[in-house]
Amino acid sequence: MVMFCINGKDLQLTFSNVISDENSGSAEWIATYTFSKLTKKVRNKIKTKFVFENGKIIKYNDSFSYYKWSFQALSMAGILLSWTPFLKNKVKNNAKKNLNSFLNKK
Repeated sequence: MVMFCINGKDLQLTFSNVISDENSGSAEWIATYTFSKLTKKVRNKIKTKFVFENGKIIKYNDSFSYYKWSFQALSMAGILLSWTPFLKNKVKNNAKKNLNSFLNKK
């Protein structure tokens, strides 16, 4: 999420249903931003789960509708191609590349 916040030029976040105890937590959040590749406005509803150990997050998992995101971010191409392994792998590999680039800057 930190990478998302730093790189988001017009990013707006809203949070709800934030729940936690000493071992785990969850939250729902909405990220509204411009997808930089095609300058398309995206409103992504995300559910997040955390696992804590010694006060630190050791596991983090986001889930959201890839199909809704791809339609918003990629327009008609998102609808036509979002189910294909080609586009799924391209999006996944691009996200990994961006994450690795972000982590290497730290």
